[in-house]
Amino acid sequence: MKDQIIAVEIFALLMSAIILYGSLFHTEQKSSLRKALNYLIIVNMIALFADMLSWVYDGMPEHLMLLNVTTLLSMLMSIVLTGVFLYYVYQYISEKSAIILGPVRIVLICALLVLSIVCITIASTKGYMYTFEDGYYMPGEFYDLYIADNVLNLAIAALIIFSSVRYLSRRDILAISSYVVIPSISMLINLVNPDFSMFYPASSVSILVIYILLHAERERQFLEEELRHAEHATRDELTGLLNRRSYMEFLESTEDPNQRIGVIFCDINGLKYTNEQQGTAAGDKLICDFASLLKIHFRKREIFRINGDEFVILLPGISEALMETRLHKVESTMKEFEFPLASMGCCHGSRAELTYLLKQAEANMQEQKLAFYQQYPLFKH
Repeated sequence: MKDQIIAVEIFALLMSAIILYGSLFHTEQKSSLRKALNYLIIVNMIALFADMLSWVYDGMPEHLMLLNVTTLLSMLMSIVLTGVFLYYVYQYISEKSAIILGPVRIVLICALLVLSIVCITIASTKGYMYTFEDGYYMPGEFYDLYIADNVLNLAIAALIIFSSVRYLSRRDILAISSYVVIPSISMLINLVNPDFSMFYPASSVSILVIYILLHAERERQFLEEELRHAEHATRDELTGLLNRRSYMEFLESTEDPNQRIGVIFCDINGLKYTNEQQGTAAGDKLICDFASLLKIHFRKREIFRINGDEFVILLPGISEALMETRLHKVESTMKEFEFPLASMGCCHGSRAELTYLLKQAEANMQEQKLAFYQQYPLFKH
């Protein structure tokens, strides 16, 4: 049984190290709750290491002093670990609601934990908590009280959780309660079978459950929110296309200056007239209709709405012939409308001369715009 316990604790130690690594590099790591989780993981790893050493030295009379120290440390760490868990529960519930534990209750809980540590230390030095026979660990006559004390401390955590159930979701209750239930079961089994010492691996499993159900989920939601904000910052709210900020980032990007690139400059026709005569809702519809038309012929990442009625299409790596073909398709589609939705001009060259290409494409667009006004003079004013 000894070798199996050592193997399980090594696995639990490695698993805890992985959880700690993930937790330390989480986006939320500066929060009080995140720090409380990190403390819980670290203390559990220390406890696992101490308990593992006590099993390694078990049966080695020549290392009796080390066996005694590691065994005592292993027992004391169970109380410290429960205390850190209570601190974690306190932080979690405080985040969900108003602080429910007054200073008197906090002091009382801390006093009980300190009293447990003192009593275990004294009982261990007197030989009541455990003894050694030929270098082998043997539970003492007060060992059952040690088990009961740990279960009682976990029961305090259960009471705190129960008293705050109205503030917690089912996921919260399931995750946090796992730390009460799983280690308590391992302790009760240990009471029946002293050779079955799995409290710290059980705690590791509970921490894993808490991490997956609460913190990994919180991080996923946090990252999704960050992505939404980033998306909002780079997307035009009305059309969903890339906005002027994305356009400027593209212009400032350092790509191959010799890369060929096509530029199409677009200006919606009659937007001012539509807004004045039919209202801004009709104007927004005109913008969206043109944006939808562009989406048919170009990728969304190629289209930028840089102003109220101006769009720029940037086509890296495209040939001049293909650019003109795609532009003609857009112009052909616009013939289906009552009037051309936009005036468009294009230019093609190397990326190094992008500023010039944009000016030339805009100039070509302006020529088409003059022709539009000549054909539809109503929209000029």
